[in-house]
This record gives sequence, structure tokens and C-alpha cells, in this order.
Amino acid sequence: MRRKFRVTVNGKEYIVEVEELSDVTPERGLMEKKIEKKPVSIPKAQTQVPRDGAITAPMPGKIVSINVKEGDKVEEGAVLMILEAMKMENTITASKPGVVKEISVKVGNTVKKGDVLLVIE
Repeated sequence: MRRKFRVTVNGKEYIVEVEELSDVTPERGLMEKKIEKKPVSIPKAQTQVPRDGAITAPMPGKIVSINVKEGDKVEEGAVLMILEAMKMENTITASKPGVVKEISVKVGNTVKKGDVLLVIE
């Protein structure tokens, strides 16, 4: 499809004709990348607590601090540990009240998404 445009450059008027290329080929010296749009589901950043009380890593990262020890009583929302991911510190909180039964990681450990960090009873 060809289109005409009127362009003014340094006070002088020009009429230019432009061709829209839909099938751009390397032979023409131009490349066109078509981007296919697809819906993306973004996981929630909050910690999910499975039925067994396990707190799992919401994303891969490194444990930089642990704020509780086994046997500690915790309230809902208490900060349990800090997980560093992509140079950002993410707070891992208790999503229910209870007692810390088991801590599965140590400071400095690298974890994958879904790894069990600790268990609350």
C-alpha cells in the first residue's frame, strides 16, 4: 500500500510517497519482527501455605536472614525470613499463627521456587 505525505524541511515543502511493507524480507534490507500477544499469568508474591503447614519459597533466591528458631511461637504476618531475589529483599511471613516445627534452610542457602523453607504447626 502506497501513501503520500506532505513534508516541510527547512521551510521547503516536499511531497513524499511511502510504501507500507507487510512482508519484509532480508533481501530488501529490512527486518520486521512480529510479536504475538498472549495472556500471561503472574503468580502472587505472597507465601502459600499447603495443608501440612509448610512455608515454601515463592521464587528462586538466596536466604539472607532467618528471624525465628524452631519452637518459636509466631503470629500471622510475623516476619520469618528474608529471601533475596534479583537484588531485592523479599519478606517471607507467617500466613497463620502457630509454632515453628522445622526450619529447612540456613542463611546463605540458595532455594528454588517451591522449596520448603520451614514448617509451622
